[in-house]
Amino acid sequence: MGFFYRKRVNFGPFALNFSTKGVGVSTGVTGVRLSTGPNGTFVHLGRHGFYYRKKIGGFSEHTKSQDSFDISSESEDDVDRIESADIKKFQKSSSDKLLKEINEKNALVRYSSVSLIISIVVFVSALMTHAPAWLNIVIITLSIVSYSFFFKKDVERKTVTVIYKLEDDIKPAFAKVNKGFQDFEKVDSLWRVETQQSTNDWKRNSGASNLVNRKSFEVLKELPSFFDSNITPYGFSIDNKQYYFFPDRILVYQGKDVGMTHYSELKIDTSITRFIEDDSVPKDAEIVGHNWRYINKDGGPDRRFNNNYQIPVVLYSEIDLKSRSGINLKFQASDKHAGEKFASAFEEIKKIT
Repeated sequence: MGFFYRKRVNFGPFALNFSTKGVGVSTGVTGVRLSTGPNGTFVHLGRHGFYYRKKIGGFSEHTKSQDSFDISSESEDDVDRIESADIKKFQKSSSDKLLKEINEKNALVRYSSVSLIISIVVFVSALMTHAPAWLNIVIITLSIVSYSFFFKKDVERKTVTVIYKLEDDIKPAFAKVNKGFQDFEKVDSLWRVETQQSTNDWKRNSGASNLVNRKSFEVLKELPSFFDSNITPYGFSIDNKQYYFFPDRILVYQGKDVGMTHYSELKIDTSITRFIEDDSVPKDAEIVGHNWRYINKDGGPDRRFNNNYQIPVVLYSEIDLKSRSGINLKFQASDKHAGEKFASAFEEIKKIT
C-alpha cells in the first residue's frame, strides 16, 4: 500500500511544502507563483479555473426523408468531401501563448531519432566490413544507452506541462463533456462520413438518393505526445488529425503542427437519417424496413438481376461538428439518439469558454 504525506507551512509570501518526496519552497501572488522542490522548478500562471504550469529546466513528468447508401468501394468523382481545414488555418486564428509553446517544442529535432540513425549507419558499416562480434556487441550496447539518454533529453526539451484546477463553474460543465464522450463510445458502431453525393441512379442503389463514403472510428482517451497534464482528455483520430478535448480548449494535432479552437466556436447539428445498410446491422440500430438491392419504382425487385436481395433500412444518428477555425466533421452513430445526447453535453461549456 502506498503512503503519502503532505504538509504546508506559510511564512508570509513564502511557503514550505513537506511531502514524502522531500521539501519544496514556493512564493508568489494571486495568479502567478514560482515553486521549487524535488520534482524541479515550475512557474504557475492562471486564475478562475484555468492554470498553466511550465517547468524551468529538468524533466517533467430531425429525421431525413431521403435514404443514404454506402459507396465505400465506388468512385469518388464529383463528390462532396467532408474534412477539416489544414492545421495552418487553426494556427492563424489564434495567438495563444500555450499553443505557440507547443508548436515551438514540437518543431525541435528529436535527438533520439538522430542517435538511432547514426547507430544504424555505424552498425551496418560494421557488418559490411566484417567487424568482430565483440565490436558489434559494443556498438549495440552503446546504441541502446545513447538512445535512452537522448530520449530522456527529448522529453525534457519537448514536453509541455499544463495543470488544471477546475473551479465550480467549469467542473460540472467539463464533466458533462466527458460523460458525453463516455456515452458516445458505448454506441455499437460509429462512422466518420468522408464524402457524400446525390444520385439519380436509385434503381442500382437500392432506392437511395444520397451516396456516402464512410469509415469506422473509435473514441480515444489519451494525452498528446510530449504533453503532460493532470487531465487525460477524450477525443478521436480522424485521417491525419487528432482532436483532444481539454477543459478550456480543443487541441488539434496534424503531424508536428498543432492548432486549437474554443468550445464557444463549436456548432453541433444533429438529425436522424434513414440509411440502407448493406453491411451487418449494429445491435442498437432500429430497422424500419427493407429495400431490394435493385429496385423498381413501385418498390418491388428489378427482376433483370438474378442476384437481387433485400437490404435493411435503419435509422442512424447524424452529427455535424464544425467551428469557425476549421473543424468540419460528419459522424454517423448506430443509436439514433446518440447525436442528440452528444450535442447536449457541450451546451454548458460553450457558454463558459
